[in-house]
Amino acid sequence: MKARTCPNCKYRYSMAEYLKVLLKLQDSLFYCKNCGTALAFGFGRRIVLALIAMLPLALSEEFASFFNNQLGLPIWAGYGLFVLIFLAWAMLVFGLDTFKEA
Repeated sequence: MKARTCPNCKYRYSMAEYLKVLLKLQDSLFYCKNCGTALAFGFGRRIVLALIAMLPLALSEEFASFFNNQLGLPIWAGYGLFVLIFLAWAMLVFGLDTFKEA
């Protein structure tokens, strides 16, 4: 199954639409924008994606230190650059999420 695609009508959510669904904090149930089918996130795949997305957090100190030493940035700028890279990485990884019918 393709990432961010409704299994019923094959409508593919754009990244902006996906982020709106992802940031909805109430529950994981939502309805397809195109056909109205009740959808949920694939829980097993979601756990794997979360673990992959969080891997860079274990190396945050090394990243910030590299930016500080090699690029000559202040430490706060190194952490800021790390946060930007981390957010881009997390969006890329979570963009591979799949939906299932609820």
